[in-house]
Amino acid sequence: MTRMTAAVKQAMAAALCILQLGSGGVKDRVRDVADSRREAEITNEYYGMPEADAARIEVPEMEEADAPEVVEVRVPECAVCGAEGHTAEACRKAAVLASIERGAKGRFSIPEVGVDVALFESSAQSVVDRADSAGLFYALGQNLIADHNYQGFDAIRRCKVGTGACIETEDGSLQLTCTGITRGTNTGRDIILENGSSINGMNRGGYTCYTCNETRSSVTVVFFQ
Repeated sequence: MTRMTAAVKQAMAAALCILQLGSGGVKDRVRDVADSRREAEITNEYYGMPEADAARIEVPEMEEADAPEVVEVRVPECAVCGAEGHTAEACRKAAVLASIERGAKGRFSIPEVGVDVALFESSAQSVVDRADSAGLFYALGQNLIADHNYQGFDAIRRCKVGTGACIETEDGSLQLTCTGITRGTNTGRDIILENGSSINGMNRGGYTCYTCNETRSSVTVVFFQ
């Protein structure tokens, strides 16, 4: 009886051990499930998602970046010819060189009144008769510049004391300033002013422009220094 009781006790102890081990595994499993559920709840709370969407997390779509605005860059127009792609200085230099290639000394201009003409060192009538061609020669104690009024040289009538002019050559430019304007008569050998005096020696070292008025003998005379 004593041995049977000991055997029964031993069997019961073994069964109890198995039960404890089994119950421990169940407890661990229950704890794992609870931990997983709590982890999911924390995740849902962080993303602000309802529990029903716990298994689905969508990545928000990225908006397409707006295309950069295209800014049109406009090349400034040349102040001399109105074309694009070069500076006024380069354009003017090219015009002077082109005139020199034609045999001119350079160009004579009075920007304020719109005079701009190639300047040829000659008193020949054929030079003055050509378009874009004024004659430059020394006579009566000064440098004379002559051209026809119908070729744009009539604009010298709008000059006044202080008006600027310029002679541009391959070597550089010479700036001039108007010192006086008057009318006179071209005799063919001299220019006699309205007051009866000759221009001979009146503008030494300067440049004297003249052009016809209503008749060939009536001229406008402009002095530059």
